[in-house]
Amino acid sequence: MRSFNKNETQNILAKAAELEMSRSLDGGNDGLTEPEIIELAKESGISISSIKVALLSFNTPQFKHSFNWLKGTSKTEHVEYFDTELRSEQMTKVLQLLQSTENELGETELHSKKLSWSTKREVESLKVTLKEENNRTSFTYSKRWTELRILMSIFPFILAFIITLVTMKGMGFNKFTTLFFAPFGGFIGLAVGWTYLKSKFESHKKKLHTLLVQLRALFLHNDSVNTHIEVDELKIDTIELSSQKIKV
Repeated sequence: MRSFNKNETQNILAKAAELEMSRSLDGGNDGLTEPEIIELAKESGISISSIKVALLSFNTPQFKHSFNWLKGTSKTEHVEYFDTELRSEQMTKVLQLLQSTENELGETELHSKKLSWSTKREVESLKVTLKEENNRTSFTYSKRWTELRILMSIFPFILAFIITLVTMKGMGFNKFTTLFFAPFGGFIGLAVGWTYLKSKFESHKKKLHTLLVQLRALFLHNDSVNTHIEVDELKIDTIELSSQKIKV
């Protein structure tokens, strides 16, 4: 009897899952529910624990907010609650996740029911707290880059202002015209600086999303997870997520 290698096995299972899903959707349904996906995975030979971990990346709330061009977003804050006690091995794994995500050792304060981890660079800082209270664990994430926003607001504006001033003067424009248009050049420079800020904001969002997926996998046995996200003054309503108890 022929044996199949790893890639061939994956392709066969993927094709079988595709065919099975096509038959499931023939009834006119627009999609499959989570229990139906789990049942389909079982029929395809995929373990329940693996499919549940994969579902976490889709259940993790997508951040609906975007970069604030008027204010220049300079922080990302997130608070999440897990209805479970905090164990020492979980704190150790969370610490490893943070150090891996940020690629820094950071400063750690470890207590029996609380973990505090922070790191500070020249233009940004991060503080994370994992704490248990009343048999409930909270995860608090706060990343700020206020100094970077100030730098990207002042220097690009001044530099572009001076370049516009010198260029127009060299082209023979009179003093009044030069002084009138130079601030517009400054605002173009400001837009360039804040474009860089936006790229940092998107990078931080991506890191936070990845970290949340990993945390959900770590606390997968929880009955519920409550989430609150805040970016500057913009708040997103609480989201209720549910996951079933499984053994990984």
